[in-house]
Amino acid sequence: MAKPLHEEWTYDDITEVRRRIVRWREDKNGPIKFVREAIGLHPNKHQQELLQALWSFTPGQGKFGVSVASGQGCGKTTGAAMGILWFLTVFENAFVYCTAPTEKQLHSVLWGELDKQIRGSAFLNQFLEWRATRVQVRGGPLKWAAVAKTARDVEGLQGEHAEHMLVVIDEASGVEDRFLEALLGGLSEPHNLALMISNPTLPYGTFYESHHDDNNVWHTLQFSARESNLVSKAHIERMETKYGKDSAIVQVRIDGQFPHISENTLINRADMAYCKEREEFDVRASQPWYLGCDVARFGSDMTAICIRHGQNVKYLERWHGNSVAETCGIILQLLQDYPMIQFVNIDSIGVGGGLVDMLQDQQNQGLISPIIEIIPVDVAENAARSDEYVRLRDELWFTFADRVADRQLAFSKEIDPDLVEQLIKECLPVEYAFTADGRRRVDSKDDMKKKIDHSPDITDAALLAFHEYSAGFIGFVDMSVR
Repeated sequence: MAKPLHEEWTYDDITEVRRRIVRWREDKNGPIKFVREAIGLHPNKHQQELLQALWSFTPGQGKFGVSVASGQGCGKTTGAAMGILWFLTVFENAFVYCTAPTEKQLHSVLWGELDKQIRGSAFLNQFLEWRATRVQVRGGPLKWAAVAKTARDVEGLQGEHAEHMLVVIDEASGVEDRFLEALLGGLSEPHNLALMISNPTLPYGTFYESHHDDNNVWHTLQFSARESNLVSKAHIERMETKYGKDSAIVQVRIDGQFPHISENTLINRADMAYCKEREEFDVRASQPWYLGCDVARFGSDMTAICIRHGQNVKYLERWHGNSVAETCGIILQLLQDYPMIQFVNIDSIGVGGGLVDMLQDQQNQGLISPIIEIIPVDVAENAARSDEYVRLRDELWFTFADRVADRQLAFSKEIDPDLVEQLIKECLPVEYAFTADGRRRVDSKDDMKKKIDHSPDITDAALLAFHEYSAGFIGFVDMSVR
């Protein structure tokens, strides 16, 4: 029996190669045999489904191609790379256009997978030449190739025509609709098809519609991590324990299902009502006290301050029209009234930066204890857990939401109940969404203003009060001895 092509191949084997190419192209299981024989890999269940879906595309059937919604870790990008190499090999003068929303996803992930599969095969190494943005058939015409361009370079596809053309869109949920529509509009010949693959992160857009209202013009596949040999049961259990089996994040990352719009509300009303009515927690005296201040910028915005000790909100207030100097005076008074405060977190964007400067100047003059940490917080910077959230602002909202969901929040009976109710009203309309790479983000401040008719000043102050800046600190200082 001849050796598999991926192990050893020379031009003396050209007759055998031609025979196999015909089988890889015409046999129902041809793409799977190609992967095993030419690449030397054994595609898993999901990858086999993807390959067979590409093979089954019938010119003139009225479909755009194949759309795959997948949980994380199912091997969808590896499967796409297998499909690209199969398409290039079995169709003469084939052209493959590959795109993704970001350079990293396209070049580091998809293009890197192509490089790995080609390098691992003696056959493909002699048949194909891998380059940074192009995989070229050796000795073939220039257009017998696969090219890589980010989604914003969609004009690069315009004017491209080939009898056999495949457009591969990785992380399609993150590609803007106008680019997707332009890409799909270029599929003008009978055997021109698209392959869209993505985590189903957004409940709207072209990729979403391909699995819903437009599923009659797409061959749709849905990959669940529960059925993948690449994802451990322990990982699935951890995700379910952390987020809940029926949570949107488990739906997306594990089950490969689109999140329901109705489940995108960040904070549950029942949990918030419980926190409002519950008794304060018994907190150790050694637990640090935090003050958070959201500084008014302009117009109807209000300056708000929140003080908390452990899980308990001890002070909540807001003002309209205060100058930065007046706000500095209020904080100085609060530091005298609450000498236990150790951390002062100030939103430093805009005029908040001036407040930080004033407080630090007061500290240099000895009017504020040197033990107190005055911390400028830029909520627009990257999140500490950048794999989970886009910006620090998103992380603060989700951390606060987790606290509410765990019912680890209480309000002092001395706080004006109308302010607590206002905080609740600011929280409940806030929704979240997933980015193309699976991270989470909350509504923009402009979106929040549209929903509640004002800036969420009180909640922003609470988010700052519950922000625990840990860099440089080990443990907690016992402030009861001051």
